[in-house]
Amino acid sequence: MELRPYTYMLAYLAAGCMAGCAAHGSGGIIATGDPVQVVYTCFDGSGALAATSDRAAAQKPDVKMSHLFVAPREFSPLMLTAGTRPESKDRGFDDELAAGLAGAVVGMGAGETRSVELLGGPMEGVSGADRYLKMATVRKRAKELRLGREEYLTRTGREPEKGRRFVLDPALPGVIEEVTEKEVVIRFPQPEGGVVQTPFGPGKVRDAGDQWEIVIDAAVGRTVRSGPLAGRISEVNERFFTIDYGYPFGGESLRCDVKAERTKQVGKR
Repeated sequence: MELRPYTYMLAYLAAGCMAGCAAHGSGGIIATGDPVQVVYTCFDGSGALAATSDRAAAQKPDVKMSHLFVAPREFSPLMLTAGTRPESKDRGFDDELAAGLAGAVVGMGAGETRSVELLGGPMEGVSGADRYLKMATVRKRAKELRLGREEYLTRTGREPEKGRRFVLDPALPGVIEEVTEKEVVIRFPQPEGGVVQTPFGPGKVRDAGDQWEIVIDAAVGRTVRSGPLAGRISEVNERFFTIDYGYPFGGESLRCDVKAERTKQVGKR
């Protein structure tokens, strides 16, 4: 599907060429329909890293990570068709980023590096249950979990060992405390300081008998990343908070440093 001009507003912030390249790159102007490979590094409105194809950019010691950032399985260029939205199932953050970059490279010189801004307006066709998600402010987590050895092996693919970490919720990891011939006992200790980080904001951990309760400090306007989707918290009360997934980057604008090269064919993203 060819990208509509109003899907993304592309503001050219700088059109600097890399050393040694011509005014429009070294391979002519990229046109709609050209297969390209795109390297990119994108920042949110605060200057924090939101996405990149460059492993080195993500591993800089002083890099500030955006709430939008999720490390890809592999740091590599995007293989796209210029001016054409890639096929996608869920229209998540990565899908919308690829669509924005596919539109941004049209008119660039092949090999040229340019800084563009992707202003993600409301997504068409996203409403109701597809747009809004209500979640509980308080999460309950067991203090102890008992698994049969076979179930543990099926879940983890390895033999149980006392002291080994076991993660159901990254905010509250567990530790194997006991291993018998038939059973594995896992306990989830209260974190130091009693506060954990969740995708939706900091959570205070309180004792509720045989469970821990994580009380999430959700705040209206906070950008969140949950799985492939980016959203923004739009409503909060004592029991629930609501996430609005109606904007591709959670309501953020992304400033991206982009370089595109022609390629023979478009591969899988």
